[in-house]
Amino acid sequence: MINNHQNGLSQQSPNNGSEGLFAASGQQDDGINAKYYWHVLLERRWLVITTFIAVLALGLIYLFKTVPVYEAVAMVQIDTEDANVLEGSQKYVSDTRRSNLLNTEQKKILSRTLIQKVIDLIDLKSDPQYAEATDIALAVANSINVTPIRLTQLMSVGIEHTDPKQAAKIANTLVDEFIKLNKENKVGKLSDLHFYLEDEVQSTKEKLNIARQKMQDYRESQGTVSLEKDQDIGLQALIQAQSQYAQAESEAAIARSIADEMEAQLAANKPLETIPQIAANPQIAALQQSLAGYEADLQGLLVKYLEEWPGVKDLRERIASLQESLAEAAQDALQSTILAAEQAEAKLAKLTALVQEREQAHLKLNEKRIQYDIESRNAEQLRAQYDQLLSRLEEVRISQRSHTSNISIVDNAEPPLEPVKPRVALTLLLSVFGGLAIGAGVAFLVNFLDDSIKSQEDVESYLGLTFLGYVARIKGTQLSERGQESFLNPQSVASESFRTLRATISLLPNGANYRTIAVSSTKSGEGKSLATSNLAIVCAQAGTKTLLIDADLRRPTMHEIHKLPNARGLSDFLANNKQLDEVIQQGSIPNLDFITSGPIPGNPSELLGSDRFNDFLDAARKRYDRVIIDCPPVSAVSDPLSVASRCDGIVFISRFNKIRREHARRTVQRLKEAGVQTIGALINDISAENSHNYYYYSDYYYKPYKQDEIAGTQPRKLIDQESKPGDTAPNNQRA
Repeated sequence: MINNHQNGLSQQSPNNGSEGLFAASGQQDDGINAKYYWHVLLERRWLVITTFIAVLALGLIYLFKTVPVYEAVAMVQIDTEDANVLEGSQKYVSDTRRSNLLNTEQKKILSRTLIQKVIDLIDLKSDPQYAEATDIALAVANSINVTPIRLTQLMSVGIEHTDPKQAAKIANTLVDEFIKLNKENKVGKLSDLHFYLEDEVQSTKEKLNIARQKMQDYRESQGTVSLEKDQDIGLQALIQAQSQYAQAESEAAIARSIADEMEAQLAANKPLETIPQIAANPQIAALQQSLAGYEADLQGLLVKYLEEWPGVKDLRERIASLQESLAEAAQDALQSTILAAEQAEAKLAKLTALVQEREQAHLKLNEKRIQYDIESRNAEQLRAQYDQLLSRLEEVRISQRSHTSNISIVDNAEPPLEPVKPRVALTLLLSVFGGLAIGAGVAFLVNFLDDSIKSQEDVESYLGLTFLGYVARIKGTQLSERGQESFLNPQSVASESFRTLRATISLLPNGANYRTIAVSSTKSGEGKSLATSNLAIVCAQAGTKTLLIDADLRRPTMHEIHKLPNARGLSDFLANNKQLDEVIQQGSIPNLDFITSGPIPGNPSELLGSDRFNDFLDAARKRYDRVIIDCPPVSAVSDPLSVASRCDGIVFISRFNKIRREHARRTVQRLKEAGVQTIGALINDISAENSHNYYYYSDYYYKPYKQDEIAGTQPRKLIDQESKPGDTAPNNQRA
């Protein structure tokens, strides 16, 4: 078995055999995992259990002592429609206003005035639940639960009471009084509003009459029938004159243009009848047509007859007469055109004067209308205000006649069958899970605050020592049984821990030089003597001739562990010049000899620091392959410094979760200052359930050792690797 461990250790780095050991076991992890938390809980399991039981007990006490409380609930509906009478007509009610209304009514239900009415009606002063209250109204208010129901106009009103019937009675009374109070407030407000509106209507009517009279007086003072814009005759006449002026201006321009053109053509010696405007005259056109017919007839006759023929003469006379008539008609048309142009210009001049006259009149009228418009707007505003007041006054009268309330009862409160407090299932559930959570939290808090030495990281980081391994808790009640665990129970977990310690020391860089090994601890009670005894036993079992020396000359225990007489020992050798053979004792363990402390001297420090002790160690080295010395605690006396400084090295023992890091660090610092070669540190008295580090260690090394897997040994039971709740408390300490 030892060879198997040595083979595994030999493959690790020579600089730190303990790191290689735990790397092989899979202890090193990249982060804290679930197993770490689980083992923290296992380590503090009694704290978790105690906290859990305490919280659960508090929950049970609460359930046992709490008087059942019942809640009766009434449902009311709060509408917003009637608010329009008091605030004016509104067709739309916003969600914000509805929410504000519900919140307002919620506060009104909890008002002291309303609650006091309920107290007087039901005589709640004699109610046992409120009898001892200094402020009954406040006590009743605290038992009321008013909750608006989301997205509705409903509101639940609940009363908590130890008597379900009384709870229902209070709830119904509260709701009834709330509706009654709301109705009274509303009627009172309507009455006040009615009187106010009547006064406002009368006052506004008088103001309106005065404004209208001012308008009439102003019209009379200005001598006008009407100053209204829609009745302005002067404006209409001005518009008509402007229209006639525009038309006359157009006609005069056309007539003048024609006359000027005709005069220009006459100046050019053109016949009048050829002028287009004259030729267009119907009379002239008829004369020209007749003249053309006669001239045609004349040409026909001249073909057959001579000028002297009577018919030809007659036609010529007619033609001459028509030409004279045509010339007269053309002249008349010309004069008529010129006259029409002159008449159009004269008309335009008259209309120009008329328009100017009417414009001046309109400007004067506008000046008069400025003040009139001011009085008119004032009267119009008063009339609109008067109409609005009349409308609202009528609404108030209708509402007063109806006497309706915007609050109504949907459901009356009924005596509840089941209490709402205490909630047994929820309380038990919270007690169970709350107890577990609080217990786990306390456990992790204590673990966080715990600064004791309990892991490889603590040894290497805080103490700066090589970690030699964990030693499992040794079971048993007898000191001799625990001190000889490696001999009496060689296949136990603790025995394997010491064999691993032996192999670790041997594989250190200077392991072959560690022949004289001192063993000590920070203070007593850390299992130093038991660890020393078992280390010596496993060294002897490996075939090494070993000497175990009890150098604790103040409180020796090695003779009790191995049941040896203590009449002679180390103190005799140092004080009485005894020989080495005289103090050496042999026990039942092969290859292992003992030197007990001997009688307790009065000057142990002087003896251990003497030259005689050097001679003693030299003689022991010559006769034994390995000398293991049990020293007193370092923090107690200076003896271990004297002993360890003369040995090849010292093994520092620290009991799991026993010594604070700072205390242990100062102890190690004391050893270094004394020039002591420290081999490494060992964590003692640990079980698999107490440390996540040791869990991996024991799981890797000890689970495979079953009776059918250990060759060359007789069948035996599987070693129990963990101490059970019923086991004796830690025993790796000295008696």
